Amino acid sequence: MHRGSADWRVGTEAAARYPAAGMVASTMMAAWTAVFVAVVGLGLSAVSSWLAIAVNVVVVGAAAPAVRRWRHATTVRWIVWGVVPGAILGWAALAVLAL
Repeated sequence: MHRGSADWRVGTEAAARYPAAGMVASTMMAAWTAVFVAVVGLGLSAVSSWLAIAVNVVVVGAAAPAVRRWRHATTVRWIVWGVVPGAILGWAALAVLAL
């Protein structure tokens, strides 16, 4: 596929050759995202719990369209596959830590 074609972002056979590298990238991104969401949420909940909830909703709402587009890109999809579960794990950790 040429870069000028409309579907140059679609995955190729070359991307499937190294799934271990993608899994490492996904795992690292999930861990970083979970820690970031939990720490920022705890910091904001110290000020106001409603502020923490509002900021999380706004950030997810703003990032969702970009993440949805990137999930089929050859390289970025591994990062997306880590960010989504990382955010969910971060919210779970935040819920447990905030109690």
